[in-house]
Amino acid sequence: KITKKQVLKFLKEHRHISIATVTEDGKPEVATVYYGVDNQLNLYIPTGTLSRKFKNIKKNHHVALAVTDVEKLTTVQIEGIASVELITKKNHHVIPILSDALSPGIWSSIKHLFDPIPPVIKMKNGLLVILKVKINWARWADFTLPVSETKGKYYNEVKI
Repeated sequence: KITKKQVLKFLKEHRHISIATVTEDGKPEVATVYYGVDNQLNLYIPTGTLSRKFKNIKKNHHVALAVTDVEKLTTVQIEGIASVELITKKNHHVIPILSDALSPGIWSSIKHLFDPIPPVIKMKNGLLVILKVKINWARWADFTLPVSETKGKYYNEVKI
């Protein structure tokens, strides 16, 4: 069995996540983006107010996400509820969490943490906001395990 602690460690070891949202007319859309995660397993994703994911989340807060380590043949699939947060003094604690996803031009005090500058900063995509995703379901898969050990069941649900 996989624990929340192991999922948190895996998420903190990676910088990119694929996020799926749904348009107003029910069409799925997916984007691979930078993200950060806090110790309570909340995900933070910077995006612009003109992005498709932002527009979709304003109408439907349900999202699906996936992080994959291709070299280690492991993945975490996630479902959650997204909310939109402006970056203010009240929630500035998310800035260090997003250190891999923010531009040194915006927060020069942490510019040494950026290499390379994430695409979200370079795009003319409206006001920069943070999507906060509260995870309500996750499952883990390790495809390095032999079939004899897994009996073909590679996914383990994680109690969140």
